[in-house]
Amino acid sequence: FESAEFETNGWTTSIISGSVNWYIGTGSASCGPLSGAHSGSFNARVYNSSHGADTAMLLSPVFVRPADIDTLELSFFYANPSWGGDYDRLIVKLINGTNETELARIEDSHSEWTKMRICIPVSDLQENFQIAFLGMPSYGYGFLLDDIVLRKFVQVINYEETDTYRQVGLGEELGVFP
Repeated sequence: FESAEFETNGWTTSIISGSVNWYIGTGSASCGPLSGAHSGSFNARVYNSSHGADTAMLLSPVFVRPADIDTLELSFFYANPSWGGDYDRLIVKLINGTNETELARIEDSHSEWTKMRICIPVSDLQENFQIAFLGMPSYGYGFLLDDIVLRKFVQVINYEETDTYRQVGLGEELGVFP
C-alpha cells in the first residue's frame, strides 16, 4: 500500500454497514502499540473509536484463474491490538462470480504482525475471482493488513524419503500488494 491510495493497485473499498471504511495509515490507530507497517511505510487499516455495527470491505483487483496449477496461496500480515479488552475482527472471503466463500475468520486479538496463509483450490474458482477483506472495527486499535500476496502454490512429491509429499517452494506471484 505504498502508493498511499487503494485505487493505484486496483483495490476498492466500500462501507457495508455503519459509517467507517478502510483507509491507508501507518501502524495502528489512536497511538496504538504498532507504530509502523509490517514492511514499507503504509498499511491498510479499518478503525472505529466507538462500539458499533460497522463492516467495511477491502476488495482486491480481479484475478484470472490460472490453468497450469492446482492450488493458489493467499498470504498476508495482519494485526488487531486490543484496547482495554476490545478488538477488531476480520472475515476473508473468496468472491467467485455471484458466489462468496468464507476463507478465514479472525476473531481474537493479535498485538504483533502475524502472517496468515490460505490455500485456495483452483478447481473451486471461476474464470475471474476476487478476494474480499471484511473488517469489523469495534473500539480496538484498528484491524491492520499489509503485504497481501496471491501466488501459485507448488508441491513436489518426494517418494524416496517418506512416500508423502512435502512443500518445497512457492511459485510465481500473481499479485503483490504491499
